[in-house]
Amino acid sequence: MNPEMIGHINNDELKNDINELRDVLNEMCALAENAEDMEKIVVVSQQMDTLIVKYMIEEYKYLQVITINPIG
Repeated sequence: MNPEMIGHINNDELKNDINELRDVLNEMCALAENAEDMEKIVVVSQQMDTLIVKYMIEEYKYLQVITINPIG
């Protein structure tokens, strides 16, 4: 994952990045053989956590807008 991925605002892009990282993380876990591999897994997991939190914040903002300014 590129560090700039964390700067996304678009939730569709965030979802894609989260899914991409999930696939990478699953593969890394399946192939982990030593402590160095586990350290890399922790880094990727932390990156995914950051994206998930950003996604949740953006969803909350969206829900606030919809609640304050309902359509229709």
